[in-house]
Amino acid sequence: MVIQVKSGRTKLSDVRDFCHVVERESAEMGFFVSLRKPSKEMEEEALAMGFYTDTFGNKYQKVQILTIEDVLNGRMPETPQRIPPYEIDIAARGGKKRNKMKKKNSKNAGRRDAEGCDSLEEGENCNIYLFHQQ
Repeated sequence: MVIQVKSGRTKLSDVRDFCHVVERESAEMGFFVSLRKPSKEMEEEALAMGFYTDTFGNKYQKVQILTIEDVLNGRMPETPQRIPPYEIDIAARGGKKRNKMKKKNSKNAGRRDAEGCDSLEEGENCNIYLFHQQ
């Protein structure tokens, strides 16, 4: 990921230069933050860079332009997010312990079992976190 913050008057050539940096660095995404709103040509240049597709098939604009005002108002760039934890209640599955995902919670960190939550007792929960890793 590459981020550039520019103050003053930004122009099309600034966005073009930034797009070249994103390509040169083989960055999956780039965020160009400026003081002023981008021109239509600047937005078109960023859009011409295409999209980044994550492992789940979600597409995100590869180069995104934000203003300082956007950032101060809480707007964030569109990026792949960590998936929230899933709670698996073994008791709800009739006591069958067939989960093949690895657990990441500290409650069960001491248990060594390659099958994830298989060694949990009935009624115990296993937090599972999925992360996009490169």
